[in-house]
Amino acid sequence: MFCQMDKKENLHNVETLSTSTKILKLGHKDHTMRVRLAGVTDLVADEGKYHLKCYRKFVRDNETSGREDECVTPATACFQNVVDELRVRLAQGGVYKLSSVQPLTFLVYEN
Repeated sequence: MFCQMDKKENLHNVETLSTSTKILKLGHKDHTMRVRLAGVTDLVADEGKYHLKCYRKFVRDNETSGREDECVTPATACFQNVVDELRVRLAQGGVYKLSSVQPLTFLVYEN
């Protein structure tokens, strides 16, 4: 699943849900794996296979990044901050017109 190569090494099956969950979670950080695993929710049921060396490299490369989501751009981070701020203010009883919020979100998202 990681290298997509026919090597002489033995292929291992994903046999536990914890391994499946770990691969799927780390796969969100890697564009290639995100595409390969699109629509997959259980690698045990889908009979996922991997080379042990390739699995170790994938885990090492994606766990050491220290970031929860590598796909976060500055624009999406700013947009998320605006959304979080709106949630807090709305929970406190604040009322906003969509016209007053919309230009702000576009302004933040374009930067």
